[in-house]
Amino acid sequence: MSKDNSGAPQGTNGGMENIPTNPGVSMLQQFEAIPMSQRPDEKMTADKVKALANLVGPLDEAVTLEAQRAEHEANQKLKASIIPTIIGGIMAVSSLILVPMGEEAAANLGESCGIIFGAFLILLVGGGALAIKSLSNYIKKTSRRKKAERELPRIYDRLIQLKTSVDWQPIAIIPPGYRNVDALSFICVAFINGRATTIQEAVNLYEQELYNLKMQRMAAATLRAAEEARVAANKAAVSSAISAGFSMLDFFFG
Repeated sequence: MSKDNSGAPQGTNGGMENIPTNPGVSMLQQFEAIPMSQRPDEKMTADKVKALANLVGPLDEAVTLEAQRAEHEANQKLKASIIPTIIGGIMAVSSLILVPMGEEAAANLGESCGIIFGAFLILLVGGGALAIKSLSNYIKKTSRRKKAERELPRIYDRLIQLKTSVDWQPIAIIPPGYRNVDALSFICVAFINGRATTIQEAVNLYEQELYNLKMQRMAAATLRAAEEARVAANKAAVSSAISAGFSMLDFFFG
């Protein structure tokens, strides 16, 4: 078994040696590019089912890591600026100097200077609020960017390890649209429980399960809507009865 310059073992990735190990390429996109090596109606064996089941965990980890990678890559690009904090601070400090002057002028000259004094107070409060909020945003963005810079190398290394050290070739017997954690888990359980003996049967069972879940959600939504309509009708009836009662009271005692 040979190794590349990075020390990653070659020849252990089930025929995926030619697929780039660039972390920026989604593993799911790579999986979808793997041509099917088995007909959907071919009988499954215990070894094939076991090989598929062994991919559920790594695939789940890969999906999680890629979501984290996308988040950290976005955070890595965050630009935190301290300028709004400085501007807000200058506004607040300037107002601290001007407020006593405005207060004294307002006491001596009356309403017009009172307006100026109020403006200085607004400048003081606004500048302070801007400085605090901007500083908080600066700290949060800087913290998220530093965390991303620490975490990304680990995520990249683990993704490359998953791509090169795990034998992903068994997933080639699954149609591309079903190469995800939920579908793969369901298909493996269907084989293990004897509900299916071929990929086509397992896929049909999965589609039926999705359809049943969709129907259940629609039925639940219909029931909720009916219940909400019943409650609204009851409220309207009670409100009408109360209004009618007050009308009768007004008629007899008004």
